[in-house]
Amino acid sequence: MKTGVVTSPVCNADWMGSLSPTLSSMPLKHLAVPGSHDSFSFWVDEKAPVGPDQAPVVKRLAGFFRSLGKKVMKKWSMTQNLTFREQLEAGIRYFDLRVSSKPNERGHEIYFIHGLFGHKVRDGLMEINSFLSAHSKEVIFLDFNHHYAMGDAHHSYLLSMLQEVFGRKLCRRDCEEEVTLEYLWQKKYQVIVFYHHSSAENCPLLWPGTKIPAPWANTTDACKLIQFLETTLGERARYGTFHVSQAILTPRVKTIVRGLIKGLRSYLVERPWPLFDFPHKQFLFALGRNSSSHFKDDSAKTRGETSPDKRSASQESTSPHSSGLHSPRSPLDFIDTGKGLKVQTPKPHLVSLGSGRLSTAITLLPLEEGTLNTACSLGASGLAMGQ
Repeated sequence: MKTGVVTSPVCNADWMGSLSPTLSSMPLKHLAVPGSHDSFSFWVDEKAPVGPDQAPVVKRLAGFFRSLGKKVMKKWSMTQNLTFREQLEAGIRYFDLRVSSKPNERGHEIYFIHGLFGHKVRDGLMEINSFLSAHSKEVIFLDFNHHYAMGDAHHSYLLSMLQEVFGRKLCRRDCEEEVTLEYLWQKKYQVIVFYHHSSAENCPLLWPGTKIPAPWANTTDACKLIQFLETTLGERARYGTFHVSQAILTPRVKTIVRGLIKGLRSYLVERPWPLFDFPHKQFLFALGRNSSSHFKDDSAKTRGETSPDKRSASQESTSPHSSGLHSPRSPLDFIDTGKGLKVQTPKPHLVSLGSGRLSTAITLLPLEEGTLNTACSLGASGLAMGQ
């Protein structure tokens, strides 16, 4: 999730329900769905023990430095600054969840965990369910991919909790090709739960973790991250499943040492980033500050960028690499670079993208220059400008 104070009036609480029939009838795995990394870590408890997900040396250091050590850990553990409700209203539909029991605590209570303990899982699920009840066409993905200090009784407790909280909203395990938004709306399903543990194998309401691979770059280098994301996104077709593109930078020990006092947000996140030059393909992606929070899907195939070898379609009509396309109503130049199709126009256009399994559709709608209302909240507007 993007860092900083959220002041935008833009509301994306019902974006799934507003999709066109072309997209709502498409297999859900082909849709681009925004997600967050360590989604629950907008709050952590400095008074609780260090989590079992940390190495023994970290626990010893935190015990030695006590409250000071926990304050430093907090700066490197919090990867979000929006609550579940705020993330949902902003449009987030995929949630990366890590859970754990607390040491020496009686019962089977489960908490969110990232270095330090967060809220109770039940409280988070209740908040999500409240949103879904008010937005009947929105669908979410809950990815329980890390479990710490949990025995069979803890897993049984968590699985029962999921069924108790969401009830009939839980989508039964099915063929990925069959699951579309229209299918989910018809069945009144709103929650798809992926559970990365063998205890869920015999539960038809839970999808196995193998159905949603999430390759991890494990780097602090933004250029290496982009290359990794492009490679893994291109390879996803062989699996035929959902896919998570983790657009995150992960700090190493030396990174934390160098920025010990500044923390994750100040030291690693809030710095200039190169553009993510992704092709326009569909994927689930998770954003966060486990290092990073800025993601941009800005393909060279549709970007009107300035290039040294750029020529208009009329100039390139005799070139074997030119598409020779031109729009008389609102002049558009199409330049085939050999690797992609560039589009340039002196006037602002609204770009809409969609695709099926074998094709991609791009719609360009000319916009008049001036103030343009674009948000669902009253008074929200944008400014349409030419180049």
